[in-house]
Amino acid sequence: AIKTESAKTEAMPAKEGMMEEKPDPINTDPVIPGDQETFSEAEVNILKRLSERRQELDKRGRDMDQREALLKITEQRIDKKLGDLKTMQEQLRQTISTLSAEQKAKTDSLVKIYEIMKPKDAAHIFDALDMPVLLSVIANMKESRVAPILAAMDPQKAKQVTSALIDKKSLPTPP
Repeated sequence: AIKTESAKTEAMPAKEGMMEEKPDPINTDPVIPGDQETFSEAEVNILKRLSERRQELDKRGRDMDQREALLKITEQRIDKKLGDLKTMQEQLRQTISTLSAEQKAKTDSLVKIYEIMKPKDAAHIFDALDMPVLLSVIANMKESRVAPILAAMDPQKAKQVTSALIDKKSLPTPP
């Protein structure tokens, strides 16, 4: 019987010691040394200012995120428009190239016609032609064919054509 009582007394202090080591599950807040859950007015003001500053920074962050999203959308729109413009530019180049080829073919055809004509007959037609058309045709003709036609043309018109040809072929002056 003595052994059982000593076993009980030995077991009890062990249980009590274990209970003392466990923290209180109800009060788990850390205890601030010196102040027991009370803050001075200065500390409260600092905490309020920090809270306001945090809210202000959060608002700025949200605003920046919105601006960034808007910038990305705008950038995408600009990229799309640039792509559209490049496509249109290429289409214009192709159209101009096609029209230039067609214009060159028409001019070459006219050149052949006027080179075959008698100089006097061609001169009468050249007197009536608009200057841009006339210059285009003459610029593509052989010089040996143009000379007799210019000689048969109205002297004033021949003078204008000659001046226009000189201006057209002159080099641009540097600025």
